[in-house]
Amino acid sequence: MGWQVAHGPELAVGMLRAERSDPTYRDVVLEGRLRQGLARLNPGLPADALDEAYRKLTRADAPTPIERNRAVHRMLVDGVTVEYRRADGSIRVIVKRILRKYGYPPDKQEKATQTVLEQAELLSEMWAA
Repeated sequence: MGWQVAHGPELAVGMLRAERSDPTYRDVVLEGRLRQGLARLNPGLPADALDEAYRKLTRADAPTPIERNRAVHRMLVDGVTVEYRRADGSIRVIVKRILRKYGYPPDKQEKATQTVLEQAELLSEMWAA
């Protein structure tokens, strides 16, 4: 899947490797990483279909944060349905499996857990200050 460990402060606004846009760390998704990942995992999809998948993943419709989290998790595990027009003008509907295709979760769990712990550590230091 191409996982890389990155320490929270390295991705903060104003840093050389900045990936966040919100200095208070409220941005839940690292947009660049998600868009790059979608393109890498789905090389045959046109840009508009990748944009639709990105929108669906980042704008899950549910009444509570917990339910939105579950909805996004389901899309990551089961796939995201996108519709796009082929060169011949016909419309194609496809469900792209995002994580299952690449061994989610067991083989990448340790690195993912480490990333989350580092992010939590950074946030706890910031909130304690």
